[in-house]
Amino acid sequence: MEITLRCNAKCLSCSRHCHYGMYDGSSDVTYEQVERFCSEIRLHGKERNVGLISIMGGEPTVHPDLHRITTLIARLHDEGHTRLAQIVTNGKITPPSVPGVMICTVKEDADIRYENHRCQFVSPFDTGQVTRECPIIEQCGVSWGAYGWWPCGAGGAICRLMGLEQFRSDTMPERLLDQSEALPFCIHCQCKASRFMYCRDHGDIRSASFRKAIDVFDAKKLRRY
Repeated sequence: MEITLRCNAKCLSCSRHCHYGMYDGSSDVTYEQVERFCSEIRLHGKERNVGLISIMGGEPTVHPDLHRITTLIARLHDEGHTRLAQIVTNGKITPPSVPGVMICTVKEDADIRYENHRCQFVSPFDTGQVTRECPIIEQCGVSWGAYGWWPCGAGGAICRLMGLEQFRSDTMPERLLDQSEALPFCIHCQCKASRFMYCRDHGDIRSASFRKAIDVFDAKKLRRY
């Protein structure tokens, strides 16, 4: 669950394009959207192998309705619709403590202290890298947020930017792990790169595919869930 794409950290390599122009408060999910999400989990969660629900971002603690959202997810856990539920946070703000929902604090070493925030706008395809097998879809599952369901979190960010609406869904995917490794957006994802590129010392690098996408991107065209 990417309940917002806003963030209070400035990491050196962001796969969700946080702090980029399209992801202001409009990326926050509404309480009503979360209720609809929960309804889909109740209908299809067990048959579609939902073992873990992660409340994520961006940074979930900047969402003004996090406590109520967490309470809804705790209810799903109590009802047996998911084996585990957690909030994934950078720890700058303490998340609400809700029984049944774990708190997982992830720190990117010193990255969150940097002011030179950089989104992952360098495509392995553009740089001629041989891409590796990606574990993300199987390990992390699909993503859901204000703009619908996507094959994974990083993939959703790429698809939204590049206008690949064919990979968006308004309903829960039938098989969460049945995603091809050859999806066209994967070639632009750092999770597939043979050598992960942080671009620590090279400013705001944007490879050709991302430059082209950013030039024509219109946030107003993003459809909400």
